[in-house]
Amino acid sequence: MAFKRIKGSDRGLIERTISSTAFSVGDLLQYSRTGAVVETASATSEIDNLAGVVVKATTTADTVVLLQRIMPGDVYEVDTLNAANASHNYMRCIWGAGQTINNTGTDVVGDTGLFMQTGKTGTNKVVGEFVTGSHGD
Repeated sequence: MAFKRIKGSDRGLIERTISSTAFSVGDLLQYSRTGAVVETASATSEIDNLAGVVVKATTTADTVVLLQRIMPGDVYEVDTLNAANASHNYMRCIWGAGQTINNTGTDVVGDTGLFMQTGKTGTNKVVGEFVTGSHGD
């Protein structure tokens, strides 16, 4: 499923340049500062580099992608790499393998702690918010 906004208001969509990459709805993208495009976020992504969440799938023939801006206070549902655990609420997570957050049960305190879990909604599914402050606070 990747990211799905479940609470928050639409503040406009943005188009960003891509290069021969297919994206799915819900993919989290980051800016490539050297490639002049947006690309899939990774475990080393920092909040300042996130471009947004894909709202319309693309093919390798497309040159732009339509993104939903990440705004403070918006709540997203996302799949987890590990079993979801309510005791992880308010811990910050890095982006995981595939289209998941890596919920290890350890709070990520640096710039890569980009998503804070606020609740559990399934065996491998949580809700939370993107951390928009400096250094994950």
